[in-house]
Amino acid sequence: ARAAGVPFEIGAGTLRPVTITLTNVRLTTALDAVCDNASCAWRLDGALKVTPVAAGRRASLPPRVSFDVKDSPGAEVFRAMGAAIGVTVTVSPGTASPEQTLSLSFHNAATTDVLNMMCEALRCEWSFDAENGLRIAPKKR
Repeated sequence: ARAAGVPFEIGAGTLRPVTITLTNVRLTTALDAVCDNASCAWRLDGALKVTPVAAGRRASLPPRVSFDVKDSPGAEVFRAMGAAIGVTVTVSPGTASPEQTLSLSFHNAATTDVLNMMCEALRCEWSFDAENGLRIAPKKR
């Protein structure tokens, strides 16, 4: 955060120690590498917000999800879905501009189908792992 000149906040919890050397990489690549090893999730929202993932806590994507949003920014829709399914969500900067809004209503829909549809609309891609949760990033060309 200091190297990028952005303020930062670290949530309650314990981060695993990390030693890493990166040269000429994007900030998002560096943050992903650090959090993959430190067991945390990050979000850039005016400030860099880092949230440690509880040790031994392994999340899973539920098979089905229900939630409603109306005219909400894409990144916030992913966060709302994360709250609905109880997983940490990290949305990489540049994934969706604030002008890109979604209105969605799902009842007992397949979680992976919902994620695929949302990413198709916002030109992004998603990945999930049990330790770090759901990660959303701009679609690679």
